[in-house]
Amino acid sequence: AEIKTEVFRRLRESSSAPVFWTEQDVDDSIDEGYAEISDSTEWFETFDTITLPRAVPYFDIRQFTTYEFLVVGAAFNATTNRWLIPEVVRTLDASDRQWEKRLAEPEFILVNGLWWVSYWPFAVRSIKQYYAGLPSALASSAEPGFPEQFHAGLVEYALFDLWAQDAEVDLAWQSWKGYLRYETDLAQYGNARARTPRVRGAQPSGS
Repeated sequence: AEIKTEVFRRLRESSSAPVFWTEQDVDDSIDEGYAEISDSTEWFETFDTITLPRAVPYFDIRQFTTYEFLVVGAAFNATTNRWLIPEVVRTLDASDRQWEKRLAEPEFILVNGLWWVSYWPFAVRSIKQYYAGLPSALASSAEPGFPEQFHAGLVEYALFDLWAQDAEVDLAWQSWKGYLRYETDLAQYGNARARTPRVRGAQPSGS
């Protein structure tokens, strides 16, 4: 509500009786900004417990995630109480030509392309898979999931979007530049969190 009120203030309109833009127009622009900044910065990290129906070499992770998938993160095996080690096929081929035939508790995670994932050794197990995704759209009573100091970025994006629709090029350009500053700062905030080391063998938070 505060974000929407600020957008209307900057538009020099009243949210209770807008002259040109409706509340739905503003809500849509704010939601579009929330999706854009989340996609660009990948700040939203969550996890799902993935249980494969059978042992498979690779699977499409998008079929198992609650939120729209962006980037694969760390994976945790609760059975062994260990983080899976990122690995590439070339390394496994160099050490053992028969590695694909081995069945045991998964120790490694392999990623092929953007969303094809494998847990090796291949065994039917449940893995806690972290990933960057797109959060749900904002409801009228909700607030963004990132810290408050970045909320103004949604104001700037909404103003950019609305002014661009109204052919107010200069105003739209100024708000776009303002939005990009918040996007950069949020990306740096997310990267700093991602650098926090995960200790192999430790139980992950939120379990």
